[in-house]
Amino acid sequence: MPARARGFTLVELVVVIVTLAILAAVALPRFLDVRDSAEQAAVSAWVGGVRTAYKLAFANQLLGSGGYTDPQQMSLFNLTRCDAVSTMQERTGSANWQGHYIALGSLRESVFADPSQSACNGNTIQFTTRTGRSVTITNSTGGVTWAASPSY
Repeated sequence: MPARARGFTLVELVVVIVTLAILAAVALPRFLDVRDSAEQAAVSAWVGGVRTAYKLAFANQLLGSGGYTDPQQMSLFNLTRCDAVSTMQERTGSANWQGHYIALGSLRESVFADPSQSACNGNTIQFTTRTGRSVTITNSTGGVTWAASPSY
């Protein structure tokens, strides 16, 4: 062969292809699992926000005459703005707030399989995620909890 006609041998090409296949076999499952982890983190963070909102709402009602003796006596539905609004406006007047302290809209946009799904009912928020899990967020005497089926 002339000195200028250089290329890769079949063995070199096979080694590169096998190496890429091994890397893909190791890396691909990790990248697929990232969506589940992100979804779980988003729901967990939102539930943490709900817990904080309960404490804020309870503190605000103590200043007024709400009659509650425990934050969990307040309904999850009344605390949460369940429509597609993703952020709460600055508190300028109670007429715009209707008792809401946290919005479900941001979770709808990022996690819900169907963002228009009706999710709120009393002390329960239930929805299906983009990965096909059924998530239930509840408020009971033990506080705000959540579970996914199948679990993460």
